Amino acid sequence: MAHNVYWGDFHYNLHSENVEEIETILQETSERLDLLPLAYYPFLYYKTPEGLSVETVGQREQFLGDHNVFYFDENNPLDATEDLPDLFENLRPRRGIAIPHHTGYSVHQRGKDWDYHDEDISPFAEIFSCHGCSEGLDLPLDLNQNISMGPRTSGGTVQDGLARGYRLGIIASGDSHGTFNGIWGRGLAAVCAEDL
Repeated sequence: MAHNVYWGDFHYNLHSENVEEIETILQETSERLDLLPLAYYPFLYYKTPEGLSVETVGQREQFLGDHNVFYFDENNPLDATEDLPDLFENLRPRRGIAIPHHTGYSVHQRGKDWDYHDEDISPFAEIFSCHGCSEGLDLPLDLNQNISMGPRTSGGTVQDGLARGYRLGIIASGDSHGTFNGIWGRGLAAVCAEDL
């Protein structure tokens, strides 16, 4: 069967103040994109939308990289696990994936620590977002949109992961907040599928 190309943004951040605007956000996005999975911060300082359960396991001792979690099936809990190996173990039986993003920031700050990677759980890496480019060093596109998270450094870039022999699908996404998703310059992901 033939595959179609669908465009989406796999890194749209839904905050508690936007929960009531979900229908408007999806309607506005449908004018530009084919799909928009919602990434919701499941930590205790955010109001959880009705119907979503949150499971918290583990404590963060250091950042091993930021990841967006997606499930292939509905009705899984928002996993607020702060320990990456524990998160991987939680996702395995739930048919979930974790996509690392803005990997090029300093390792153990907000960049990706490739010592902690599972290709089955993280088959993709986000190479570009509104933060900038995490592909590698010395590129024409910077990674400087959130200077408090640090400059782009070696060790966590997508090229660093590939150099370790990891096989990664490459996506870009917006890391957008509010209603401005799927716009030029933020990053999009192409999905090849038979249908939506």
